[in-house]
Amino acid sequence: MKRTVSYFVALFLGLFVGWLGQQFLISYNSLDTSSTASQSLSRQYQRLNDLKNQTLTLSQIKQSPVAEEPAISPFLQAINLKNIDLALEHLTQLEPQNLDHALLLAGLLYEQERYEFLFSFLYDYMYGLDAKSEQRLQSEINRYVEQVDIKLGEEEDYEQLASLYRQLSSYQAENTFYYLRLSYWSLQSGNTFEATQSLLGAINDIGFVKETRELQDAIELYEKVGPQIEIPLRAVDGDHYLVNVELEGEVSLELMIDTGASKTVVKKSLLAGVAGLLDDALSMQMNTANGRAQGLAVRLSKINIAKLHLDYLDVVLMELPKFKYDGLLGMNLLSQFDFKIDQENLVLKLSPKKIIFSSPN
Repeated sequence: MKRTVSYFVALFLGLFVGWLGQQFLISYNSLDTSSTASQSLSRQYQRLNDLKNQTLTLSQIKQSPVAEEPAISPFLQAINLKNIDLALEHLTQLEPQNLDHALLLAGLLYEQERYEFLFSFLYDYMYGLDAKSEQRLQSEINRYVEQVDIKLGEEEDYEQLASLYRQLSSYQAENTFYYLRLSYWSLQSGNTFEATQSLLGAINDIGFVKETRELQDAIELYEKVGPQIEIPLRAVDGDHYLVNVELEGEVSLELMIDTGASKTVVKKSLLAGVAGLLDDALSMQMNTANGRAQGLAVRLSKINIAKLHLDYLDVVLMELPKFKYDGLLGMNLLSQFDFKIDQENLVLKLSPKKIIFSSPN
């Protein structure tokens, strides 16, 4: 009997324990399912929020204004259109003065070759500038003066150059360089009177003594020979040329042109009969093709070379036993001119020498 009761008690406990385990497993699965569903819902909710935020961002982009490039000023528009009158109108309305803009307009004036307007504008614009800006502008003026001088000089527009330097000297009367250039270009255009008068504005400037002296000599020479003189030549030995020269008004010689000779050289024997010629002669050493040789430096007067008439010429008298011509016409005469040997027409072309000036500081 006791064994039977024990059996039923054990069976009951087993069934009870099994029932408890089943309940616990169901509860656990339910909890796990609930957690998984909750996580899924959370992910869906996050996805919806992300889509909402993206929609808002797109909406904000559509509603926000597009960044615009800064508008170009009316003055720069006029410069780009190369409209000088319109650019000048807008420039005068700018406050304060804008030197960079003024130089842009100056560049346009130079490009369109409106030179008188260019310099008038730049000198007018100088008023009211501070010292540093004024110095910068003066440097730009000097640069444009040099460029215009070269350009018009190459085009041989001497009249316009003289006109421009008249204008410039009226703007800056203390600028000696302007008077020198006015004198030079007046001479090139054939106006020796204005060339002489303009030189008066530079004659007392010790910084331009050399240039002033050269211009005075050039004016005197121009009045003697004109813009150009042509001297007949005789070709010998292929590429050498002889020119007839009358010395002391009585001795006629044929001298070979030699641009490599610094001095004019004449055979001593040909001038032996000139009275008093050797009284003031100076002994000197000369370098020749055959080595160093002794010579006598003398000054001859009344030099005639075709239509060219000179008051004097320094020459060196030498013994030239192996030289078949009367002597050499050297650079001490030729360098007084701008010269060219026209081989086709067999003439020596001489014109007043062009003078090289340093640009103003």
